[in-house]
Order: sequence, then C-alpha cells, then structure tokens
Amino acid sequence: MDHGFTMNDQIVTMKADLKTSLMIPKLVYTKYCDIVDKLVEKLSRTENVNIQKKELRNGNMVVNLHSDIVETIIKVKADILMAIKGKVMDIDSHENINKLFTWDGKRLVKTVIDKTDTTVVSDERILSLSVHGKEENQMRAIKMLEEYLQELKTSKSKTLALKGEDKPPGVMKEIMLRYEYDLNKLVQESGVGCIELNHRLHLITLIGQTEAIEKACSLIETMITLVIQKRKEYKLQPTQTRDCMVCFCPIEEGELYRLEACGHPYCKDCVELQFKTDIKNNTIPLTCSGEGCNENWTWKDITKLSVNTGIPINLLVKKATNSFVLQNKKAYKYCPTADCPLIYRVTEKEKLFSCPECEVRICTACQNQFHDGLTCKMVESMKKDDGGLKLWMKQNAGRAKYCPKCSTPIEKIEGCNHMTCRGCNAHICWVCLQYFNSSKECYGHMQRAHSSFV
Repeated sequence: MDHGFTMNDQIVTMKADLKTSLMIPKLVYTKYCDIVDKLVEKLSRTENVNIQKKELRNGNMVVNLHSDIVETIIKVKADILMAIKGKVMDIDSHENINKLFTWDGKRLVKTVIDKTDTTVVSDERILSLSVHGKEENQMRAIKMLEEYLQELKTSKSKTLALKGEDKPPGVMKEIMLRYEYDLNKLVQESGVGCIELNHRLHLITLIGQTEAIEKACSLIETMITLVIQKRKEYKLQPTQTRDCMVCFCPIEEGELYRLEACGHPYCKDCVELQFKTDIKNNTIPLTCSGEGCNENWTWKDITKLSVNTGIPINLLVKKATNSFVLQNKKAYKYCPTADCPLIYRVTEKEKLFSCPECEVRICTACQNQFHDGLTCKMVESMKKDDGGLKLWMKQNAGRAKYCPKCSTPIEKIEGCNHMTCRGCNAHICWVCLQYFNSSKECYGHMQRAHSSFV
C-alpha cells in the first residue's frame, strides 16, 4: 500500500517494503528441494513477490520473501511452509513419545528411516519428531512409529526390587556392570521392549511381552545368585565399615569416593554409574543418593567424573539447559531449529530474535518466524480462513477497509488519505472510498471534496 503527503509543494509517496524469511533445515530440504524449487518458480511468476534462496554454511536453506502486499507475503510463506511441513508427532498427540528417545527407540527410528526412505527430525529438547519425504512414505513411517508406541502401551510390565531382606547388597551394581549403565544389553538379550531403572530406590521395571519379561527376570535372578556366590567366595576388605550410598556394600580399599559437599561415601564404580544414569535420564540437578541428603554435587565432582566416565561437560550443560527451559517454558523458548542450543526470552510485544547459530529469525512474542512490518495479530488473523479476515477487518474498521474496486483488504497505518491498492492499482480516497486512475485525480478530489489531504 502507498502513503502520500506533500513536502515543499511536491507530492511524496511512500511505498511499504515488506520482507520475511523462513529457514529450511538441510535434512528436510534434501527431501523437498525439487518441490520447493518448482513452487518458488511458480510463485515468483504468479504472485507479486520477490523470492531469493540462500544456502547457509551449515547447509540449511533460507528463503527470503519481499513484497509490498501484506496478503501476498503471508500467502506465499504459508504455501512454502505447507509444502515442507511433513508429519509431526509430539507429547500432546502421543503421551509416551519419550520411548522413541531411548536407546531402543532411537534404533527403531533409524530402522524406520531406512525402510521408508524418509527423514525423521528428532528434537529431544521438546520431545517432538517430524517425518519428511513423499506422502506415502511419511504415512508408512508414522504407522511404524505409532505401532511401536502402541505395542509398548499395551505391553505388560513388571517391577522388581533389587534390594531387601531377600536380596544381598550390590545387586543393582552388578547388573549395571554386567549389562552397562543403560541396560541396553539386557534389552537385547531378553527381548523386552523397554527397561526403566530407578537407581535411587533400586527398582527395575520391565516392559514387553510375557515371554520376554520372564526371560529378563531369569537373567536378573541369575545375577542375584552370582552376587550371593561372590560374597561367599570373596571376603571384602572394607575401610572402617564405610558402606556405599548406592549399593550398600562395604567399600573396598582404594575404591572410596566421597562427594565434596556432603562427604557421603561411594564406590568409584557406583558414583560413575550414577553420573552416567542421571545424565542419560535427565535427572538434573545431580544430587547425593544418601537417604534424606539430596545435597547437590559440586562442580569439582562433576568435572572429575566427566573425565573418569568420558561424558563431556557440554552434554551436561545441554541437559541442564533442557531442564531449565522445561521448568520455565512460559518465559523461555528454544530456537525452533532442531538441535539448535540457543534459547530466547519470551516477550509480550513483537521483538526480533536473530539466532547467531543457525541464522533463523524469530518473533519472541508469537514464537513464529519473524514477520517484518506486521503485528502478530495481523499474521494470525490472515492465516485463518476468510471468516477470520473479516473478523479482523471488522475489529479494525477505523484503519482497515476493502478496496472499492477489487475488494483487496487495505490497512492505513499513517500518512495522508491517498491510498493505492496493490491488487488493482486504483488510487483511493480513504475518506469516502472513491477511486481514480491516477494520484493527481485523487489529490484533486480530496482538495475539492474534503479540503485536505489528511
């Protein structure tokens, strides 16, 4: 839309230059490059918009849009987004989607990708998956993933206590040393669908078919028998009767580890296993397992165990950030690019956040890609159907009208009462909505009929 006014007896016209952009992740773009290229070519030819593509250094593709018509730029952006949307699975639609982020779930996702020729973008930060590729391949992939989740949902489960009067100290420790801290080897050997371990309460939950659960129980009973046998055959050399906070066994000479903050004793194996398990399960902050203690680990403990276990500090920082954002999700949001580590603060009014990591531009008020020159309400209203647009026009009747010639919606923000419709190029008097073929005729009318341009 144009706005005109006089300066030094000359008519000056200002034309709005609207621009926006959208970012397509590299893995997603590879699945839609032909579709996007053809769509961009078609829209550039049929719509009053300039479209430019730019590949970033990380392989992501940015599509920049320029136009002076609000409706056009919103429509074009919506068309491109619709073409690359894919199928989305998240915590709202699938309550047990977290199972797809376990070791066994990730292995299934890889199998689905290979079998369906799709790209699956996993975002562990917000427990969301998006599936991209041909429509029929997307449907096959979603079906396989949903069948897996449904199988887990309807499977039987059994919880076993790994400590008690009938259990020797050290059962959980022995199981974790034998089957690794995430128990993936036990999953593979038994065939259960999923195993959940509460190392603080010494409880293990087996999920799967009856036969697989029975096999897992048998393997665990074997480990219990092994621990009993070891205790009979091997006499431990305790250091002044110190018992480990995790396995409750006397700590052998040379195996003692004390936490800096509270001084509680651990076996070196147990404290390392707890560190690995807490990081894997997003149990943040890290705290002492001593009954009634819950003292936070110090940075010295964390750095030392990071070196001993080979788990990088960066991973802990990532997990801690995830925990912080989830606990403060109304105040902070992640950059929408999958796996981008940047977060931004949510604001009430429109504000631009330019991500320095992936270069995506976000509106911090509505969490959509930034909409230069447009308010969040304008974008949201015009995304909706015609009824939504009519409602917005009605609510903003003082500054929003339809072109009297072609019915294109027009918004007057400032300037004089001469408006130019971008739909049909008619020159319109905003006061009475008469339209003319030239700006000269329009200004002449406003002077005669209204004695003013404003």
